[in-house]
Amino acid sequence: GYPIPHSLLSFTPVTHKFDAIVTTIRNPIDSLASQIVMLNLDTTNNRELNNLIQKHIDMLQVTLDNKNNVTIFSFETATQDPELMISILSNLVKLDPQPFDRDSIFDELNQVAHAGESYNIPIDNKDDLDAAKLIHQQERFADLLAKANDLYSKLSIYKEA
Repeated sequence: GYPIPHSLLSFTPVTHKFDAIVTTIRNPIDSLASQIVMLNLDTTNNRELNNLIQKHIDMLQVTLDNKNNVTIFSFETATQDPELMISILSNLVKLDPQPFDRDSIFDELNQVAHAGESYNIPIDNKDDLDAAKLIHQQERFADLLAKANDLYSKLSIYKEA
């Protein structure tokens, strides 16, 4: 569903087949703030922001519709406890989990990031978060975000970790 990696705006709901095995879900407001920074979106453009949140809703709905076919992890588990995630994934594909050196994996990820093929979200994106919160006060965006939060809550009970 993602022709452009990590881009919610490129998401197209799967209509014929759902072949994901594992996915991560993230709190909608955090995901939106990250997408605003990553895609350099104009936070004053309501249509762009509403489109972004609708894509997030579509992604959450497809995942919820296929909850029995996919292992769901929280974004926090994927980023803060990769060992747990690897252990669960190893069991899922019936492999013995192999020990790994977290620092060397992060070093390799940083090398990929510096190669220009991926994007690291800046740690300090408070301005973008504040802009997103201002937009959140608008009725349409607030309704969409409420729907995204509802889907996120429903999915959260299916999280493996």
